[in-house]
Amino acid sequence: MSGCDGYSPTAQNDAENSTQTPVSTPVAEPGSNGLPLSDGISPFIARAEEYWLDEDTVLSGELSVTMQAAGTEQSLETDLSLDRPSVAATDLRAAAAVSQENITYQLLRQPTHGSLELDTDGSFNYAPATNFFGDDSFTFYAWQDQLGSSPATVKLHVRPQPDTPEIVASVVPVVEQGADYQVEFLASDADGDELSFQATNIPSWLEFDITNGALSGLPAQEDVGIHTDISVAVTDSSGLRAVFGPFSIEVIDINDSPTINPSQFPTRMDARETVTVFVFPDDPDGDMVSVSAELNDFVDVKVQGGSLEIIAKDVVEVTDINLVVIAEDRLGSVSREVLPIRIYPVTESGKGRTLFGRRYGDGVHLVVLGDGYKQDELAQYEQHATELIALMRNDPAVDRHFAAWNVHIIPTPSTDSGIDDNVLEDYRQTEFNAGFFCGGIPRLICADDLHIFTTALEEYPHLDQIVLLVNDPRYGGSGGAVAVASISALEVALHELGHSVAHLADEYADSTLDPTTYGEFAEGEFANVSYRNSAGGVPWAHWITDKNNYPTQLGQAGVGIFEGAYYQSSDVYRPTSDSRMRTNESHFGPVNGEQWALSVYRIAHPVRDFGPSTRTVQSAAGNELPFFVVPLFDSSLQSVTWELDGEVVTTGTDPNTLEILPTAGKHQLEVRVEDVSGMIRKPPPHDGLFKWSWEITVR
Repeated sequence: MSGCDGYSPTAQNDAENSTQTPVSTPVAEPGSNGLPLSDGISPFIARAEEYWLDEDTVLSGELSVTMQAAGTEQSLETDLSLDRPSVAATDLRAAAAVSQENITYQLLRQPTHGSLELDTDGSFNYAPATNFFGDDSFTFYAWQDQLGSSPATVKLHVRPQPDTPEIVASVVPVVEQGADYQVEFLASDADGDELSFQATNIPSWLEFDITNGALSGLPAQEDVGIHTDISVAVTDSSGLRAVFGPFSIEVIDINDSPTINPSQFPTRMDARETVTVFVFPDDPDGDMVSVSAELNDFVDVKVQGGSLEIIAKDVVEVTDINLVVIAEDRLGSVSREVLPIRIYPVTESGKGRTLFGRRYGDGVHLVVLGDGYKQDELAQYEQHATELIALMRNDPAVDRHFAAWNVHIIPTPSTDSGIDDNVLEDYRQTEFNAGFFCGGIPRLICADDLHIFTTALEEYPHLDQIVLLVNDPRYGGSGGAVAVASISALEVALHELGHSVAHLADEYADSTLDPTTYGEFAEGEFANVSYRNSAGGVPWAHWITDKNNYPTQLGQAGVGIFEGAYYQSSDVYRPTSDSRMRTNESHFGPVNGEQWALSVYRIAHPVRDFGPSTRTVQSAAGNELPFFVVPLFDSSLQSVTWELDGEVVTTGTDPNTLEILPTAGKHQLEVRVEDVSGMIRKPPPHDGLFKWSWEITVR
């Protein structure tokens, strides 16, 4: 059934668009093609009948006429309707036998929604179009001896019947073990009923989606073989069901690649460390497996049966590598495991480890020590140092130039965990004897600075800064030559580095402090505090874009002049409403960030190398002269400009190198390396700018 949900005598449906070609009797009109037209009184009348039949069935019937004799009507008919009894006409036929013998039936109009075959004796076959239900009709007339009847219309009522759904698929009969298998079963129903899928005897390696008819899976080694009697069915809402199958799927065996257990491999190693790994090679087919490793510049690998000995080479900077381990079976199937390993530089003694950057060389070297960490807590110590690095990188002012930083740790186990409640009362045995209540201040932490410096310098003699992390959950810390912070106050360490690295002043007010403990500062001594409150007179004047309109009130954004700094609530000014030098929860901000960046350049120097390192260069005419510079950062942070005799010289693909062929005489070449991060607005000269010039004499 299609086109409507139920029977309607006037329903319009898809049968009107049916592609079925009707097979029918030619249509004729009275008086045409030589057919006689009665001009007298016909002795018979063509009868208009009604028939009922089911959708997609064929109706066979016989047309009839009613004889007229002496003003009476006698019926001559055979009615084959399914729903109404035939009129018995035996006696009438006998009475009018002479009159009806030569009656001929002729079609005038074909049915609209089906095909009709009509014989001249009145017998007919009617077939409705596929999936049609509703009302149809055809028209005929009868004639005899030049006398014809009036046209009569036969009504046809086609009752709807539910259609069985259909299901099709292109089943793939063979699949390789380890290959994806996909088959989609497509179902349709002429009635538009809701359909549901069912599957029978589905192998365990296959999954069947009952919502869309998708059959998919990945056969493994244990699934090799023929899986039979699989079938998929679709059922409509009336309960009619169509089945696809049964069918079979064969999983054929292939040679499987061997496998390696990567869980045994380290993800990190110290330089010069040796690690033995049991790889446990396996082959699903039971073949023998050989293991090897690709050559690597940073590790040596020795194969010993089913184990690998990995020796990390000495490295200067933290290095990430990919170790490629290969397993091969006797048939040549190969699998490769790419294993990432991070190699950390260590000092010659093996006590110091670099967590970020380089072990030695250019840059800012920060040593992070720990106190109150027992031997079994040293992993936590390293984790806390890593969290400090993350905190630093979370501040945009620090992160922008963090590539110049080198962060090291020296694990120093303590006998006891935590630190003393009072630095003067030594209850806990810790490596650096740290304790609270320093100077009578509950949260101020002091430690043995001499021992701290001795320990740090022994491993990293080129250090620039030291932070001591104390393994105590209580909030506390201190500044000075060593920045000290508890593990719950890592922000204190970064604040203290603002003092020691960037030479920044505190921006908060503290009325409890005795002014004699901090004294006065010289105007211009600090980049972030001032006794002046004029836009042109403060050290950060180059950050105030509008000298007549700038923020001054707490909570206002941007750089301006805000009262309250250097422990005093009035008469001392700071550049922003808030910053890390005022509260630990804030970032440094633009002015303090500029000073931080300039301090990085001051400590690390803007360039790592340049050449020639002399001021004068002499050469014979015709010789090409090479020059180079190695900036501290890449081109995203620093630009390189070359000028020969006051004119900018264009370099090749590498802006850090220049080759010139000067003419005879004297020339001046200058290279300028400057920060382009946008963090430095201070007019030069300053630590972020490097300039070098050569006097060149060519003879």
